Amino acid sequence: YDRVLGEGGIYAPSLPDSANSLKEMHAGEAYYIFVTGTTSVNLIVEGLPVDPATPLPLHQGWNWFGYLPGCTLPVAQALTSVAGQFQFVHSLSQTYNPNDPVHSTLAAMSPGQGYMIYMNAAGSLIYPECAAGAPVLDGGTTAPGAAAPTPFFTVVYGDVTVNGQPAPAGTRVEVIAPSGAVAGSFVVESPGVLAYTHVYGGEEGLLQEGQALAFRVNGLPVEALQPLAWVDDRDLHAIQLNLVSIPLFIPLVTR
Repeated sequence: YDRVLGEGGIYAPSLPDSANSLKEMHAGEAYYIFVTGTTSVNLIVEGLPVDPATPLPLHQGWNWFGYLPGCTLPVAQALTSVAGQFQFVHSLSQTYNPNDPVHSTLAAMSPGQGYMIYMNAAGSLIYPECAAGAPVLDGGTTAPGAAAPTPFFTVVYGDVTVNGQPAPAGTRVEVIAPSGAVAGSFVVESPGVLAYTHVYGGEEGLLQEGQALAFRVNGLPVEALQPLAWVDDRDLHAIQLNLVSIPLFIPLVTR
């Protein structure tokens, strides 16, 4: 790896200690680690055990926070102590909005994962206890064909139609950077519903501030009814996409 990003600092092993603003790592906080190789690696964290019920202070605005319980819990259950105090939660590639379950893609929180939460005001997060036999799941896997996550993203969602009809399940929606790289993608599960889709930027080949978003539906270019430029705001933006597919008829000539 060559960088570690925390909410308030950066650590690069190639730099002298005096140049790094991230000095320590703490339980209950979340971090991005930039892995330099082309294959996955395993991270083993060493340190003192922390009680999963330890209160995590959250300030108003965006917080990068870690998941302390040793089991997987539904998002609403895991965040019961701050219910009604936050707008939405992001994982590495998914989003949960308590006021919009139709478009939410983050269903559960899992050990070893980090998250972002937008708090309306300061609060204290206390995780509930795990029930006996509660499952432990890895929630950090990126779906095949999806864009590689970065810490810089916005989120799009809304309606997608094909020839004026709700796009069927299995329809693939992609967001394309000017370089041709896929900056975000989603496969429709419920007809016509484009759920929360992270659109990444800030990295070479991906979107930069102010660049217009381009879309493809099932590999064909489609213009959004509401043009949208990429901004690293982690906010939710509604769009509408309609693919007009013209069927081709080849005449049969017989003798």
